Amino acid sequence: MAEPASAEAIDQLRDDWKLSEAEELGRRAVRDFPDDPARWIALGRVRLDRYFPEEALEIFERASTCSDPVPEAVAWQVAAAGSAAGAVGQTLSYPWAMGQRSSLRSRFTIFPVALRGSSGTK
Repeated sequence: MAEPASAEAIDQLRDDWKLSEAEELGRRAVRDFPDDPARWIALGRVRLDRYFPEEALEIFERASTCSDPVPEAVAWQVAAAGSAAGAVGQTLSYPWAMGQRSSLRSRFTIFPVALRGSSGTK
């Protein structure tokens, strides 16, 4: 019998850019352990790397509904949502409040890859 697919094993394949293998392992992992947020996050990160941000967002949302959710699932939801919106690498500006002068803006840049490796496995 094969050993259970761990989030670390999925992450290792992803780090090695073996994305098809990582996705296959990830799908098996969440099928076998549907209440493990780490496995859902690992699968979502693979889907994000394969340029499927909408599906990655759904996977990260699923990770946050596990019985013992982790804050990292929400951080990855934000990253996937930004990627799905086409905002990756773009600087976004938002007014601080309605009616204020436009020179007072909050600026930030969305880079989901900044979260890469944040699962604590490396």
